[in-house]
Amino acid sequence: MDAQSVKTSGNVPESSQGIDAAKKIKGHKHHLVTDTLGLVLAVIVTAASVHDSAGGKELLEHLAASHPGVTKVWAHGGYQASVINHGACLGVDVEVVKRASAAGFEPIPKRWVIERTFGWLTGQSVNTA
Repeated sequence: MDAQSVKTSGNVPESSQGIDAAKKIKGHKHHLVTDTLGLVLAVIVTAASVHDSAGGKELLEHLAASHPGVTKVWAHGGYQASVINHGACLGVDVEVVKRASAAGFEPIPKRWVIERTFGWLTGQSVNTA
């Protein structure tokens, strides 16, 4: 589970946009849950100003309703305890996967899958080697 802020075009209504202050992006945010292959199980799109935890809770509700057999979700380090607790209420064990070290690039086995999916959706290449 992860979220990505993306810029929108100038003809998108202001009411559906927001500003992700941390990334300085005006646009919207994709909140995704994928399976272990990177195939999308649940997605919601919000204004970029929506916090990851708020979107994460809604995303877990969609996931639990559409895929009741999913019992474990690995989440980006930005998700807070409120998402973990909300997942527990829905019968989903949410485990936050954090970076091993701040120095250098090292692919994190459970996180590269969703990053690759974002790359597929946005047409960017992602190096997983």
